[in-house]
Amino acid sequence: MRIEMLIGINIVALLIIIAVICFIAIKLKSRFAFNDKQFAQVNNYLNSINAFYIEVVNNKLNEISFEIQNSIYLGQLGFKYPLFLGGWSIDSFLAKYLVQQMVAQKPKTVLELGSGASTVLMARCMQIINNSYEHFAVDHEKKYLELTKQYAILNGVVEHITFWECPIQPTEEVKMLWYGGLLEKLQGKKIDLLLIDGPPGPLQKESRYPALPLLYPYLSENCTVILDDANRTDERSIIERWLKEYPEFDLVHEGSGHGIGVLTRNKLSL
Repeated sequence: MRIEMLIGINIVALLIIIAVICFIAIKLKSRFAFNDKQFAQVNNYLNSINAFYIEVVNNKLNEISFEIQNSIYLGQLGFKYPLFLGGWSIDSFLAKYLVQQMVAQKPKTVLELGSGASTVLMARCMQIINNSYEHFAVDHEKKYLELTKQYAILNGVVEHITFWECPIQPTEEVKMLWYGGLLEKLQGKKIDLLLIDGPPGPLQKESRYPALPLLYPYLSENCTVILDDANRTDERSIIERWLKEYPEFDLVHEGSGHGIGVLTRNKLSL
């Protein structure tokens, strides 16, 4: 009887141990399944991050490749002194677009807000095309205007450009700072190509907004308006305001490099 009791107790104890082991195994399985799910989520997240950065790197490499190609092609314009692109200057994407635009449009009157590499580039294009035109380069500081003039002299195109120093002043029309005295200089002019690369962005919020409201009366029917740095937040806001206020304009946005915003009048408005 005693032996039977001991056997019974051992069996019960064994069953308890087996039950405990099963319980622990179920818990461990549940925990491992949870961990596997977490590991899978982390792995998917890491894969998505890798894919994102791979795409970013590939896009940047493609952009750099195009910049190099653009610079090589621009070198064939035969500059006597090199143009420095990028940074504060226009990038090669805008430079390429300007060359194409000058050839296609052959503007009679060009106005630049903010002088620099673009001034020399466009003057050289028109020199090659041998097209009769007026080219006005505006800057708010004499030192920048003089530097551009020196580059124009070195490249043999200075005679094609009129340089206007227009200090930044408050304007009554839009209650913002802009180029003082410019509108008076433009009396009787009709602009075919307007390049907006100034005033500097840090000057004020949406610093380049006044250009279209103030210059609108001086734009020819087929004028092309080009805004540099169109990828910046302020410039995007400026373009939105312009399109609302002047619905006859259509926008083409080129996102490479600094970004280019091109406004032309739609056919219905002409």
